[in-house]
Amino acid sequence: MGKLRFCRLQQRQDRFETWRLFVHSSHAAPQPGRPQLVDLRTVLPADLEPLWAHETCWWRQHLHWDVSASLAALRRVVGRHGLSGHAVRVDTHTVGYAYYLVSGNLGVLSSLVLAPAWQSDAAVGPCLLQATLATLRRHDVQRVESPCVSPAYPWLVPVYEQAGFCAARRAFLRMTLAHAPVPSAPPSGIQLAPWQDTHMPQAATIMQAAYQEMVDTTLNVLYRTVEGCSGVLENLLQQGGCGPLLPEASAVARYRDQIIGFVIATTIAPHQGHLAQVAVLPAYQGQGVGRLLVSYCAHQLARHDFESLSLIVSQANTRACRLYEAMGLHKILTFPVFVWEQVPG
Repeated sequence: MGKLRFCRLQQRQDRFETWRLFVHSSHAAPQPGRPQLVDLRTVLPADLEPLWAHETCWWRQHLHWDVSASLAALRRVVGRHGLSGHAVRVDTHTVGYAYYLVSGNLGVLSSLVLAPAWQSDAAVGPCLLQATLATLRRHDVQRVESPCVSPAYPWLVPVYEQAGFCAARRAFLRMTLAHAPVPSAPPSGIQLAPWQDTHMPQAATIMQAAYQEMVDTTLNVLYRTVEGCSGVLENLLQQGGCGPLLPEASAVARYRDQIIGFVIATTIAPHQGHLAQVAVLPAYQGQGVGRLLVSYCAHQLARHDFESLSLIVSQANTRACRLYEAMGLHKILTFPVFVWEQVPG
């Protein structure tokens, strides 16, 4: 796969002209009907409830994904005034928010949400995003990733590109398990075994090797190292990043005494399964191992009365996209993700 070329951030002043729509000073009285940008740490959970209700409906309607547990955790952090980012208020209503996380030299813009009536506004969304990115960069981060799934805001890609980010597209795919293909016969010498937590170190090594020639390593810096892949798996399995683990639909593939691939399935809503991670060692790719793991996952979910299986894939990973489409997974949604990395000198 071709490497995603990082764009050099041109040295320029922040575009405060656009931000004049907002009342920045907490001491200034906001004008009626005029958007006001505020620090997210000053916002109460009750202020965000309408936006969270909208988020819950959007994820359920479009992706069959129940995000209520994630939003409950977010609600607790907001209640402690511990979420970094910005919100936009119009009179007494909070109409949008964005928040970010910082870990060392890495910044992650984790969410950007706007009320439906403001999603196409040519000023509010762009200014909220610009302000949040500017605040994030003041932490002297060397890299910023924005992997969040978002609606098709018409201004989103231009604003990121003007800020020096590069964009790639990912796709959310889903299959109805009533139409799932018959499980593949294992390639010669390959055996499947149930997933166990003790497989995590080997799975992290497989992930790191499998992703090295893929665009994903440019979109998520964690995929570049075994340690980073361990962190991804820990988030999936111990933090419930994509919902609770489904051990009955998760497995490892063995050749002789070596684990050469694995699949991890989770549940994102009642009767809705999600293929959270699948990887095969490069030396065994193209031999049907990946197809075996995905078909096993789908078959096991169907046996346990699940209705659908979904996954997310980078569109630049054309080989994986062709495999998934051939197996009956259909594109439900595409969305952009963004990355910026400071170039020395």
